[in-house]
Amino acid sequence: MSLFISKCLVKTDEFNRLIYKILVAIFLAQTYNKINKNLTSLLVGISDEFIRQTQQFSTKLLCV
Repeated sequence: MSLFISKCLVKTDEFNRLIYKILVAIFLAQTYNKINKNLTSLLVGISDEFIRQTQQFSTKLLCV
């Protein structure tokens, strides 16, 4: 009987570790997704600003 209980406890412990790994993986995926969205919006903002500055510079060159 105690052998059966110890086997069940081992399997429960393995199951808990598996659940923990799944939860950590979900958390990391959500964090990566948020960081990726922020980086994408930052890069879009930088490229928009670069295009705007380039257009202003070329307009100044044409006006001179």
